Amino acid sequence: MSARPRPAAGEQLWRTLRRYEGPLGDATEPAIVWQRAEGATVWDADGRAYTDLSSGFGVAAVGHRNPRVVAAIHRQADLLLHGLGDLHPTDVRARLAERLAGLAPFGLTRMLFQLTGAGAIELALKTSHLATGRPVVVGFGGGYHGTGLGALGPGGWPQFRDPFRAWLAPARIEDYGVVPELDASVACVVVEPMQGRGGVVEPPPGFLAGLRDACDRAGALLVVDEVFTGLGRTGAMWMCQTLDVRPDLLVCGKSLAGGLPLSACLGAPELMDRAWAGHGELAIDTHTHLGSPLSCAAALAVLDEIESRALPQRALELELVVRSALPAVRGRGLALGLPCDAPAACERLLGRGVIAVPAGRDAEVLEISPPLTIEEPQLVDALALVAEAAA
Repeated sequence: MSARPRPAAGEQLWRTLRRYEGPLGDATEPAIVWQRAEGATVWDADGRAYTDLSSGFGVAAVGHRNPRVVAAIHRQADLLLHGLGDLHPTDVRARLAERLAGLAPFGLTRMLFQLTGAGAIELALKTSHLATGRPVVVGFGGGYHGTGLGALGPGGWPQFRDPFRAWLAPARIEDYGVVPELDASVACVVVEPMQGRGGVVEPPPGFLAGLRDACDRAGALLVVDEVFTGLGRTGAMWMCQTLDVRPDLLVCGKSLAGGLPLSACLGAPELMDRAWAGHGELAIDTHTHLGSPLSCAAALAVLDEIESRALPQRALELELVVRSALPAVRGRGLALGLPCDAPAACERLLGRGVIAVPAGRDAEVLEISPPLTIEEPQLVDALALVAEAAA
């Protein structure tokens, strides 16, 4: 399998970024540079097409440049681009809050908005600290919750944590799949119902239910991070519903606004009131782009797509297609992973026009998380290339 030659325009753009941005890593080889995308296809700066099996890190669950989402953004752009954060709310933010509350599981109908998954995790950490008065957060090895200073606390990746360890809040990192002992210092436990970047790892049966019991006994909160697994990707709107485990706080993001930045932390009204009320009229957590009108309009369109096209069920149907082509995959829905030498396989795939990303702490898994809207023939063709590249 021969790699395609490095395109000239993309390489020039990549080197421009290396000159002026970051560095964001120590890579010395040019990457492809995205220029446009539609559905499950991405075109680079040299016009080459690729099937995207990553959904842009899970963001494009309803497809890149989904027509309903794009139309909603255009309509909103004709009305209002920006509001006044916590001071003057917008109509579209109110509509989104009501809509998301109607889809929230287990009565988690009160929410706070942020822009990134890491930002919403930090809202969950703040809520937990305010509600319990306790300092310690518990996370799990392989758990990934973003790279904000707060979010790094429960994150189980030493390469992200160690450079900033002196600035991190008190945290314990436990083995994923093992229910830890909790004491009176623990404010919350932060967990993914299935690890994504950690290698598409499902915990043993009963793990989340055991965490629920442990939190109840210790008076700690259970924070379930569904930034990757939620909004239909694993075959249900929320994976915690499938497992019948009630979080105290549920975090969602990535695909929520279909390509624009938006995330949310959902909790029960009584918990949110206990944590956030009583601090005076000044909002003690806010930011300039709180409830961005464009992002909220896009999110309403995303929720319309998920419901009208029954995308959670489609994820389960396409899971069967993937398993037929790649029997060794693990995970559920269209959150799947294939154990292999993922960096080498991903490089070979890129040369054949398929975008995939490695997962796992040792990059030992090739993640397969295409848009839930991908057409079956396009998926089947890409899977044949995956089977060849991973052999």
